[in-house]
Amino acid sequence: MKRSMQLQVDAPCSQEWEGMQSAMGGRFCGSCQKTVIDFTQMSDADMLATITRLAGGCCGRFAAQQLERPLVLHPAHRVPFRMPTLPAAVVLASWLLLSLPDSLHAQQQKPVATQQVSCPPGVEQMIVGEVVPYTVISGCVKNGSRPIANATVLLGNTTRQTKTDANGCFKLEMAALLPDKAYLLVKAAPYANKKVVMDAQHPDKFLDIQLQDLRPMVMGKMTIKTTTKTVR
Repeated sequence: MKRSMQLQVDAPCSQEWEGMQSAMGGRFCGSCQKTVIDFTQMSDADMLATITRLAGGCCGRFAAQQLERPLVLHPAHRVPFRMPTLPAAVVLASWLLLSLPDSLHAQQQKPVATQQVSCPPGVEQMIVGEVVPYTVISGCVKNGSRPIANATVLLGNTTRQTKTDANGCFKLEMAALLPDKAYLLVKAAPYANKKVVMDAQHPDKFLDIQLQDLRPMVMGKMTIKTTTKTVR
């Protein structure tokens, strides 16, 4: 027999999510005096683990696509990672270090046009040269307090772009001043694209960028529906 599970919300709640107070794992609803768990960013496995921990029924906030469909109880097969033994780890680390491209090592140094100037005896030697402008744009991309990983951050009207890391953070570096009317374009499915106008006077200001989730949301008391199918 083949068994499947799906989640459903029989009576969606009309309370405003944004008006609720932040709480561990979600937000606290003053109407029903319960914590509403935010399932919107969870995988099927994470949802099932949370439901098991809470022993069944609870109030939750879901993306509509998470409900009334069979849950994937077992992720795709993956070859487990095993930590290599010490000799193998040393060999692996050495290989990775030697295989790094020269351009990566070169990033540690910023080229500056310099010229050595001869000085009279008793005067320390000086280096003079052109000062190269350098700009660093950094920040984090989030939905509420939840970081958004792998979002694309593009500097408008240029080809400069980067991706956010697992913490939703990014950094764009360039050997130039920030152009006038510069802006960032941030993209990450299933969120709405966002244009962020830069402050040319303070280009190094850390940016906290919020993206809006475009998925329709459903909130209310969750129930679990289990079906069993005989496989012949």
